[in-house]
Amino acid sequence: MASRRKCLHKARNNLERHQMGRNGEHIAAEVLRKLGYKAVEITIHKHPFDVLTSRTAWEVKTHGYDSAKQQMDVNTTQMKRKLAFAKKNRLKVKSVFININDKAEVFIRDGLGNFRRGAMKRVAVFDNWRNFPGYGRRGLRY
Repeated sequence: MASRRKCLHKARNNLERHQMGRNGEHIAAEVLRKLGYKAVEITIHKHPFDVLTSRTAWEVKTHGYDSAKQQMDVNTTQMKRKLAFAKKNRLKVKSVFININDKAEVFIRDGLGNFRRGAMKRVAVFDNWRNFPGYGRRGLRY
């Protein structure tokens, strides 16, 4: 019985992490629209980048405030794949880091890599991030 409980707990944590990632992508897309980027599009699962704009590919990482490691991590295999995609499609690469809980803090930095949030530019703080399209709203394209 204990192993079944452990398995269900792990599945719930994976689902919560995945949902937090999707929420982060929607928050990032909304922030990019407000910053004036054109043709903001959230990509499908397993795409090299999370959000694409007309000339930029965006990697989005989302962490909760209670997370022990408050930084972006991109492993080398993923980085090679992402940079090859960006080079092939002539896109600039930028990173978005989102701290999410009751409010969402959004940080942006040029490039792709392992960045701490202190080394990134803070661009927005949202107290009402659950009101953004994508969080329980219908009619979204994926």
